[in-house]
Amino acid sequence: MRRLNPSRTAEHNAFLRAVESLRPTAERICMDPYAKYFLSPQLMALYHDAEKCEQLIRHWEEIVPGVCGAVLARFRFIDTYLCKCLDSGLEQVVILGAGYDTRALRFKQRFDNRVKIFGLDHPATQAVKIRCLKNMRAAFSSPVVYVPICFETEKLDEKLFENGFQKDLYTLFIWEGVTYYIPHESIDDTLLFISRNSEPGSAVVFDYLPCSVAEGTCLKPEAKGLKESLQHFGEDIVFGIDPGRIGAFLHSRGFIGVNSMAGDEFWRNCPKGRHQDRSVSDIFMFAHARVKPKP
Repeated sequence: MRRLNPSRTAEHNAFLRAVESLRPTAERICMDPYAKYFLSPQLMALYHDAEKCEQLIRHWEEIVPGVCGAVLARFRFIDTYLCKCLDSGLEQVVILGAGYDTRALRFKQRFDNRVKIFGLDHPATQAVKIRCLKNMRAAFSSPVVYVPICFETEKLDEKLFENGFQKDLYTLFIWEGVTYYIPHESIDDTLLFISRNSEPGSAVVFDYLPCSVAEGTCLKPEAKGLKESLQHFGEDIVFGIDPGRIGAFLHSRGFIGVNSMAGDEFWRNCPKGRHQDRSVSDIFMFAHARVKPKP
């Protein structure tokens, strides 16, 4: 994966969240009032022009049908699970490939300075994020430990432990929009680290794509469009797993209570509203699982 520059997909995702947050409450999939602060001058100019925003989103939807709804539904899926974990006494959050994640700000009151938060990402993207945060007064009280890491070449355990990660705390690992881009070996290393270095009952929430999308054999137009558009940005889909295998895959790596569903299924079961008609592709899979009790 080419990552000499900040992630373009992270910025595009922030743009989608920012535009979505302008919609009326009954029509929006999610709300992120901080996403706009991570936009480049070019996207910021679009953000202030409602007609051009919609034109760009329609263009993305023509290339990858259902992708915008899937990105936003994924965001809501993770928020929903985070809230469930907070209700159960969550003590630590690790955000893997954090991009322009804003949960430390949006859930600030619920974290209440008692939840430790680690944000891990490639140095190029993380540097941009930190620079943007310096322009936000709310960010100064955000208790995030920023950890630069190249997931393909650096050890997750070394990076986390040297920055204060505690393995005896109830922890949620958030892995949003990342698994597509890293090889199978790195997926295994990450899952095994989580299951071996977390308090039982700790959890991981993430999204993934089916093997056919990664292999280029999926016949759905959004699968081909997604792969080609990511390659245009210098990124490629290198990992996928069949949804029917995800339970056994996670169980063999130390997890129980696996819950996996397609993005469109999750969205169909969300509270009803006019936004219910939004297109969400079913090639995007969402999942969460808990760490097994130690033998």
